[in-house]
Amino acid sequence: MTRLAILAALLLSALLSASNSTATSILERLHLSHPTPPFTAGSDLALLSQPKPLPRNINLNAFNPRREPGAFSCRQAALRPLPANPALQALHEEGLALTSPALWPNQRNWPRALQLWRQAADQGHWKAALMWLQTSYTGAGVQGPNGDFRVPPAPQETVVAYAEQLMRQGVADAFFWMGQFHKQGYGVKFSTDRAWAFWELAADLGSAKAQTKLASVLLIGNRELEAQFPGEWANRPLHYALLRCAHAQGYGAAGIQLGRSLDLDAQGGDLIAPYPDLPTQFRAALQILHDATKNGNEEAANYLFSSFSAGEPLVAAHIDAARAERYNRLGDALFTNPDLRFPNLDRVLPLPPAKLPPWDGKPESLINAAKALRPAPQPPAQPASAAPGRARIPAGHVLVLPPQYQAYAARALPGYGSVLALGSEAMGIQRAAVSGYYQASPRFADSPLRHHIARLPPLYFDADEPLRVSSVLTTVQADAEHDEVQWHYLGQARPAYVPPDHLSRAGLAHSLAQPATRTCAPSAVCPQSGVWQPQWRDPAHAASDHPLAALLDARFTGQAWRAQTFVAGGDPLPDPLAPWVEAGLDVSDAPERCWRLLWACERGFELSFAASPSQA
Repeated sequence: MTRLAILAALLLSALLSASNSTATSILERLHLSHPTPPFTAGSDLALLSQPKPLPRNINLNAFNPRREPGAFSCRQAALRPLPANPALQALHEEGLALTSPALWPNQRNWPRALQLWRQAADQGHWKAALMWLQTSYTGAGVQGPNGDFRVPPAPQETVVAYAEQLMRQGVADAFFWMGQFHKQGYGVKFSTDRAWAFWELAADLGSAKAQTKLASVLLIGNRELEAQFPGEWANRPLHYALLRCAHAQGYGAAGIQLGRSLDLDAQGGDLIAPYPDLPTQFRAALQILHDATKNGNEEAANYLFSSFSAGEPLVAAHIDAARAERYNRLGDALFTNPDLRFPNLDRVLPLPPAKLPPWDGKPESLINAAKALRPAPQPPAQPASAAPGRARIPAGHVLVLPPQYQAYAARALPGYGSVLALGSEAMGIQRAAVSGYYQASPRFADSPLRHHIARLPPLYFDADEPLRVSSVLTTVQADAEHDEVQWHYLGQARPAYVPPDHLSRAGLAHSLAQPATRTCAPSAVCPQSGVWQPQWRDPAHAASDHPLAALLDARFTGQAWRAQTFVAGGDPLPDPLAPWVEAGLDVSDAPERCWRLLWACERGFELSFAASPSQA
């Protein structure tokens, strides 16, 4: 081979090597940009905890408006339970009360509310976290004579990073807000494509906001019309699937869209599955719009006002001025205070053919009668309040270990302070160092008195008082066998924490001090007219790990009170999970549920909550 040929071969080899190196570098960069497949609702949340990419930059499937409805599975954000700690729920609700639309703008304390929401959010309350996120994103409040109640928008990176924190926890609405940030170029690179991709992911994860947003652009019936309406697509089956899922969560904005779509399609002669005929579809639309009004949607109330006023097909072409007037008043109230909810609307504004109860014409009477009845928070039941002597713990009190005594409580005290002075009570028997409750336990596994000692409840002793077990054993036995006992300090009796009901104080519900206790199974004939609230038949299910546990959680931290309803005696009690079934949620393995009577009453406007014999 000639020298020139050798040089040419070496040059070609170098060029190929450089080319391969460049190609490898490009592939590496592409791999670093998208190290995992597109993130979906079925992906492991642990993927979002990786150092790279940040949740804002995760690989996403492109938004698919042609998606088949069967590919969408209703996963509702309401299935995500809130922490069982009532103090956290109270913090969240206090923030809502401090910023209520019922207050004048210069009375809404947004800085304090923001502190409360962050405090609750830092301990796992995801609804409080979303309130902090939204408020920090937009800013809120004014400066007025009552103080500076303004909250300026937080730095964009702070808000985006906090949304990522919630995304890592699987909070569906956090993905919705990340889509909003991309739509605006807020703290992230502007990208309409990624915005829609995030919204579709959020909808799949259960965000009612995202489900409703996607449904709003799938309204066109024929794809030939899409070119005339840029940004809208023809996929009405998916439109309805998304809205049913969001409506089942109690999202009023979804209810108005769903009811209106069913109404307009029925007027056009379009029958929507699963309704067998147009009258049934009209009736379903009417019920959905009525429920959307219960859920606080002003537009739904105004829609029904217009329908009853004009005698639209939605209301069987029957003009009903009395019903129209009541919906009009409700719409006005929701315009003033969008936080209002009317779960007991059927008491004062039932759908036809039920007769309307008499009304004094005052808007406040209508509004107050339709609000929720919320069982007042109660201190935990304390069986020891009926115990005799030293074992009694006063009613409404619980044992609390003061911080300054935690080290003292960590060690067991032998029954005798000194084994060298067994005969001397003053020196030998252990004395209480501080006042409080002490628990006796056997010191030795083979003690003949171990069974008696193990059954002893916590006993109260004053400071410097001998720690005796003579309340159960004879004094002779107690003194002779004290070396077989050891004592554990448990703390002092303090009033139990009872969370304040800030929603009732803000006028969003009525506090019910003594709710009734009667229960009935779903689908049974209602034995008593009144306000009924759904719950699990076994309340322990609310605290279980079952995927449906949070749906009917009737505790203070639960949301079951929002699903309560008035049912007239003799009418069937509905299945509280029926809206979820219609939305496509599988409840076949749901625990047994029931309805609890909160307040026995007839249809009407009476708001006296005095207990009656029928409530027993």
